[in-house]
Amino acid sequence: MDNIKEDLISQIYTYFPKDVGILDEAYWTTKEFLNLKEKCQLIADNTSLWNSLYDSLRELFPYYLIIDKTAYHDFDRCYSLIITFNNQVNNIKYFEVFVSYIVPYYLICLTETDGKGSYKYSIYPFDSSNTVNEKTLFDLNIINETILKMFPYKMITPSIGKTILNDIAFQNLDFGEMSIYKAVFTNYIFPKSKSIINP
Repeated sequence: MDNIKEDLISQIYTYFPKDVGILDEAYWTTKEFLNLKEKCQLIADNTSLWNSLYDSLRELFPYYLIIDKTAYHDFDRCYSLIITFNNQVNNIKYFEVFVSYIVPYYLICLTETDGKGSYKYSIYPFDSSNTVNEKTLFDLNIINETILKMFPYKMITPSIGKTILNDIAFQNLDFGEMSIYKAVFTNYIFPKSKSIINP
């Protein structure tokens, strides 16, 4: 586990400069930021594989609302999908899919909200304490299998993903706010003001 975390952090540091603040003008000319900028542009110019995954999931789940949330030009580090399967008032449930394009890792979570600002995130695969109905688990397994056919990546476990990297900052995240999850996916994953992480 420690070797996996160390390797992941080492890869992250190739895209985020250490100890350079977000208000420092030098940030935007560091080799690390330029690496990230180049990678994001490369992905934006080559979307065929991601489009194939999106199309496959739409075929598998024709009755679910599937939205591509990928922000190619905002320096997000991942492809992102929302798959809504329950959209009732005060009981909205959807799958969130994140596939990093700076490291070979991905994440699937089940998100539940009451529509009033309260969110619960359950990281897949679930442990024995998580009571998810068979249909939801079946759908999650299909999503996972479909991702792996196109992106032979690994999942980031919460014990690794929630680790804070104190020496990097980016955009709206200052020192002490950047987790591994945020570094490899997006600044806006699991907004702490509205979330209950339930790995």
